[in-house]
Amino acid sequence: MPQKTTEKSNLSISSYKIPEDKLKNDYEYINVVRYALLPVTNILNPKLIYYQQHGLSEKDIKKLFFEENGQNDSKDKSTASIYTRQKQSCAPIAFANHYGLEQANIKGTKVEGDDRSLINEVKKDPNGITYNNLGFIYDLNSRKVNDGLAVIPLDLNENGKLDKEEKIYGTLDELLKNIETTKPSAIPTEYVTVYFQKENSLQNTAIKKFITYILTSGSQYNHHYGFLSLDAIPLANTK
Repeated sequence: MPQKTTEKSNLSISSYKIPEDKLKNDYEYINVVRYALLPVTNILNPKLIYYQQHGLSEKDIKKLFFEENGQNDSKDKSTASIYTRQKQSCAPIAFANHYGLEQANIKGTKVEGDDRSLINEVKKDPNGITYNNLGFIYDLNSRKVNDGLAVIPLDLNENGKLDKEEKIYGTLDELLKNIETTKPSAIPTEYVTVYFQKENSLQNTAIKKFITYILTSGSQYNHHYGFLSLDAIPLANTK
């Protein structure tokens, strides 16, 4: 029989940074994996060539996603169609937080559904632009960007052009390796955190065994699904 909605869950997951004032002293919080977010557009976007030559700086991102009728400095002034999540959710919160803002600050058309719904809207709109995690931007089998989409590259050193070493989006594995080794601060990344109430019980023991599996044997699947591995495994917290 399914649990009533009023009952407290044994294990909760957050994919955005929980504010300090929301952390509970009687709960344990463990980061189990990381993910990255990137701007993505329709492959037919008339500005794509400009984006691929120059990339987007942090200033460009803020102007495009967080200012009404935001435009980059391209000579092509066609209107960008920004799509974002309608309901409060992890990806838009994490994306906005990276730029010191909140989900409510993201402009554009509010879309019902999940992160895949954002991808679907962009595929239908040549001017469409959104943010998304790598597992939805890339095909997990071919490891290339999904048909109909193109990553909008970031100008990591903000010199106004996309240098050779900034062209890191060819395959999912190339991108994951680059993010993990060079740790570019311009690419938004966030932890997936699991948390549970501290208590000495069989239930608590089972949860910790499950988390230990995620952090050890289970971590072999991180890259396949587009996730970043942790720099260090917090096994001390799972005993």
